[in-house]
Amino acid sequence: MITAMHRSRFRLAPLALAAALALGACGGGDESATDTVPAADSGDSGDSADDGLLAPRAVRSAGGGSAAMSASAEAAPAATGDKMASDMMMPYRITTFVAGEGLELPTNDIGYGFEAGATVSAEQVAALATALGVSGEPQRTDDGYSAYWRVGPDDGTASSLWVYEDAQLSWNYSSAWATQSVTASGCAVAEPGVAAGSVGSDGDVAVSDVTVLPTDTAIAECAEPEPPANVPSQADAEAKAREVMTAVGLDPAGFRFETYADEWFASTNAVEQLDGVFGGRNFGAGFGAEGVLQYASGQLAEPVKAGPYPLIDLDTAIARLNDPSGFYGGFGPMLGMDDIARVDAVGAPEPALAVEPAVGSAGDAAMPPESMPPVSMPEPEAVTVTLVDVEADVWWAYDVDGSVWLLPAYRFIGDDGGWYTVPAVTDEFLEQVPAEDVPMPEPMPVPEPLPVEPMPGETEPGEVPTESFPEDNMELFDTTVLEPFVGTTLAEFTAEAEALGASVRVTEVDGVPQAVTMDYSTTRVNVAVTGEGDTATVTAILNVG
Repeated sequence: MITAMHRSRFRLAPLALAAALALGACGGGDESATDTVPAADSGDSGDSADDGLLAPRAVRSAGGGSAAMSASAEAAPAATGDKMASDMMMPYRITTFVAGEGLELPTNDIGYGFEAGATVSAEQVAALATALGVSGEPQRTDDGYSAYWRVGPDDGTASSLWVYEDAQLSWNYSSAWATQSVTASGCAVAEPGVAAGSVGSDGDVAVSDVTVLPTDTAIAECAEPEPPANVPSQADAEAKAREVMTAVGLDPAGFRFETYADEWFASTNAVEQLDGVFGGRNFGAGFGAEGVLQYASGQLAEPVKAGPYPLIDLDTAIARLNDPSGFYGGFGPMLGMDDIARVDAVGAPEPALAVEPAVGSAGDAAMPPESMPPVSMPEPEAVTVTLVDVEADVWWAYDVDGSVWLLPAYRFIGDDGGWYTVPAVTDEFLEQVPAEDVPMPEPMPVPEPLPVEPMPGETEPGEVPTESFPEDNMELFDTTVLEPFVGTTLAEFTAEAEALGASVRVTEVDGVPQAVTMDYSTTRVNVAVTGEGDTATVTAILNVG
């Protein structure tokens, strides 16, 4: 593995950070702790070229890469109409890309790598925890799927830090969320004198968490929620985020910031600008009342330059854009994300499915067949996008061994204003591995099933209560405990959710709803993300189900 990846020393300033940010952690840690994180143990050194670069090697991937974290994920400049490739993906559209006149491919043949096998020591974790004001001894867990460190409790009673031994050494900080008050946006009340869980006069079931009131007691109207006090402004939030970054050893000057603030919350996301152009590591932070840091996340490992790579020509790049397999991004032939018709390689819709009329209890059709028109889809619109410009970019590729690579790429700009990025390295450095050949960790032991207790109104498990539907009595997972982790990566958010007994499902990607199954779970949290894979950023908790 690479030793160069871990040569940086993370300068920490715990006392200055605690004074500047009022982190609200229980205890400030050991003030005598070192203010420098030692170099991490990276294992055996990997091959390097004579000029000090990592030698190129094939990336073995079970799926395509992504430009979502690169410069092509940013808003396009006004000169190109301020539109993204995803904006161009209209329903029932098949896109073909052609090269415009005078395209000259960039010659950037250097990429970056985060190799698998990176480790972090208890001393490093303790130093990072001290910088963030987290108290406790580092504890390491290896569950067979992943290895990670934790400082502080996992129940939210005090601030905590999690550091994951993935290729990027991802980490996230959480404040003491269990002790924080949550302001609800509304409230519900039962009828006066009606016990919770019983059926009211109108047939509705009373809310289960409402105190029973005497029948002559008037029910007060719900008060308007009050925003928290002294949430930092956009400028103040960015300044605070820069202070946190400096404390954990990051140089804010090398990052591009996007900050949001309103009367309820303020958050910032910073993307590292590799060579001043390409998007690298992410740092995120959020602030609540009185400017207290609610969450923060980032990566400890630094990307190491790799190359030089041999590059493909223009014809091959256009062929990759038009490749229907999706391995190079799925740009073409491509359909809009809202297209529910399945399309074959040449873009022709499959024949419409025959729809059988519903049958009633007496065996008769519930609706006359003539009232049910056949399901059909319109012919897709054929669109040609002419590529008018091209710039250097990077392509995020995830090796099945856990390594992360930023390969040289071409970012094409179309006459529609969209940005379309494909890897620029030759085929021998992109190896698609069948899913069945991807190494998997040993399965975790399956616990004994718990006894199923009847729900309220049931006499036996599974029996539908006569007075209400089962959903009326279900207790949904409380998503407020996960709100501090919005802004972290999908992998980090999922780890936090699973530690609390919940599962996570992505139902919206980059603002586009995803097709999901119709099953229902009271402990499954549906989230929206930007980006792809485990490094995608969770932007919102949508619902439970």
